[in-house]
Amino acid sequence: MPSSQPLTSSLDNLMSHLAAPDRALLEQGGIAIMGEDGQYTAMALADANWQTTWEVVRDYENFANFLPTVISSRIVEAEGNRTVVEQIDSRDVMLTTIESTLLTENIEKSQEIEFRLLDGDLEKLEGSWRLDSIADDNSGLLKTLITQQVTAQADIGLLDGAFYSIFESSLKKNLQAIAAEAERRASQG
Repeated sequence: MPSSQPLTSSLDNLMSHLAAPDRALLEQGGIAIMGEDGQYTAMALADANWQTTWEVVRDYENFANFLPTVISSRIVEAEGNRTVVEQIDSRDVMLTTIESTLLTENIEKSQEIEFRLLDGDLEKLEGSWRLDSIADDNSGLLKTLITQQVTAQADIGLLDGAFYSIFESSLKKNLQAIAAEAERRASQG
């Protein structure tokens, strides 16, 4: 766990590099996804403080309770800032249900969690979660900008294009679920 909450930035400073449509989408509660073919940056803005959002992103054992594709998740090993997590996902693809198992190593740093695939059904999965505490420029309320950078590859031959489409959709749904869970927890005090 990080030693302290990061400094609060303004919304304008953190999102100044975004294209106007992506920024507008975030400000309206949507998910901005940039990239393609397995290399993505996805962003969401949660109406929750940084600490609450951090707790959600690292709540590995409870992912099945709020992430739509996760049916089970457990910590296999934890030592210091390193946590190894086994996660089983389930997705409906072309009239069939596909389950995949992923074993990831997650390294927590001051404002981010770096992750990489140790074993599983994908060829490659690596990236990071970054959380930035922001003060809404209009209301002054604290929010959290959630940014996930991820590279994913699967070895499925002719269905590679379908994999990227499914992965991008899951990325969006999971980011929406994380923001919603952070907001739910924040509203409970």
